[in-house]
Amino acid sequence: MSALWLPIRWLYRWLLLWPLSRLYGLGVGLRNWAYDRGWLPVHRLPVPVLAIGNLSAGGTGKTPMAELLLRRLSEEGHRPAYLSRGYGRRTQGYHRVDPETDTAESVGDEALQVARKFRQLPVAVCEDRVAGVRQLLAEAQPSCVILDDAFQHRRIGRELDLVMIDANRPPWLDHLLPLGRLREPLSSLKRAQLVVVNKVLEEDKIRSFQRRIGGKLAFTRTVALRLVPFWSGAEVIELENQTRRVCIAFAGIGNPEPFYLEIRKLGLLPMRSYRFSDHHRYRPGNFRRIIRRWKRLANQNALRDTPLLVTTEKDAMRLITQPWFVEQYGSYPFYYLEIALEVIRGKDSFEAVIQAFANFGRP
Repeated sequence: MSALWLPIRWLYRWLLLWPLSRLYGLGVGLRNWAYDRGWLPVHRLPVPVLAIGNLSAGGTGKTPMAELLLRRLSEEGHRPAYLSRGYGRRTQGYHRVDPETDTAESVGDEALQVARKFRQLPVAVCEDRVAGVRQLLAEAQPSCVILDDAFQHRRIGRELDLVMIDANRPPWLDHLLPLGRLREPLSSLKRAQLVVVNKVLEEDKIRSFQRRIGGKLAFTRTVALRLVPFWSGAEVIELENQTRRVCIAFAGIGNPEPFYLEIRKLGLLPMRSYRFSDHHRYRPGNFRRIIRRWKRLANQNALRDTPLLVTTEKDAMRLITQPWFVEQYGSYPFYYLEIALEVIRGKDSFEAVIQAFANFGRP
């Protein structure tokens, strides 16, 4: 069976997906060509705009970068606003995010995560970015706007395009959709004022990206901060002295491997890892096996501490506002790993670009 499947898979990829990938690339190229020549309209706004995006589909760390920039711009005296399309939400149109009452289903997990961390800043979702930004400006009067996942959204003019790349998925080894994961070719990076390579673990990868990309380039890594409980009343777990603490891990994000690697580096011992699709919409049935496994671990007398149930912050946003989850699992030790990004190489380039943006239209 496997011997037959390999040539079928090869034929499928290269006889069907490769031509579709070429057609997709032609369409992307024509669209960018029209924007470059001013044939498609670009809407300019009265405040500076920073667009965070990527070349590929899947997780590259855009949300932690948005959080870093919101803090950084706030320190510079700005009152930044954050706008995303609200991927995965069930609502439509413009919606100003209320961290107290909204759920991931109403605004998307990323926007809810940002709003809960930055309660003093305006956060909104809208699939029409132009209309969304204009309404956000009218309502909240921010001094600048951060657009999430907007490198390909060229209808809004911006002062800064910041592109995130996953160090473990070099774009020069990938193909355009649908053959690969690329939304645009590598050459599109010429539009970006700053390229940030995230999830860097090896020096060889830094040198490889420097050779291939060059220009304004910075490198970041994920830093684990603490384990935060889902439920009020439970204590935050600081990460010191957690060596060999048993847990069960699960994640529904674009690329969960760095998350699983991070919790192992912290000394946690995931006895079982469960993977779900990106932005997975959890249902009660998803947790039957997880809880059964947890109960078997918890009943082992050899364990010094109660095993934990650990996930990502985005997954937590999709769960803690679900009434069925709170009702059925509110007594279990669910935690999410709170993370941040740290610039480990190219700090001067990073700071120069962000400072230049902060100086546009300073309040």
